[in-house]
Amino acid sequence: MLEKAEQESQLSPTATAERSLCNGAVVLFKRKNSQRWQARIRRSSGEWIVYSTKQKDIEQAAAVAEEKYRDIQYAQRTGRIDVTRRFSSVCKLCRKELLEKAQRTQLMLSKNLVQVIDKYIEPILGRYMCHNIDADALRMYSAKRQEMIGHRYDLPEDVVDTRDAAPLVPG
Repeated sequence: MLEKAEQESQLSPTATAERSLCNGAVVLFKRKNSQRWQARIRRSSGEWIVYSTKQKDIEQAAAVAEEKYRDIQYAQRTGRIDVTRRFSSVCKLCRKELLEKAQRTQLMLSKNLVQVIDKYIEPILGRYMCHNIDADALRMYSAKRQEMIGHRYDLPEDVVDTRDAAPLVPG
């Protein structure tokens, strides 16, 4: 897995060794046409994850990368979430899968769900980290979505709540 990551970052093994931290579990590199350092961090599962240090100076980048590595290690030891994603990343993956399904099956439902993702779900919940979406966030989503639609359904409250949540579950 490391060999593939090294090829992607276009670093020689010597250059990688010079920029390795934490017994090789963190490797600093720069992407082509970028001035900022990236950090490739190995999780306890062996999977490598790439983070931007947002630093131009290698010493500062090393400090940021080591801190991120310690945070990940602590989260793994305590059973917490060690890798977080914004909900917009999940929306993009879901959107891609739905478009592929729509192309394969010629069904409009998948395209309609993509429109719901694009128009409501991603703009409202996209900036949230996935593990931070709770009942309050979903209530806020429902209220903002109704505001965007411009009217309230003339249905009983429990039916409206079910209907509002339906687009969150792909069919």
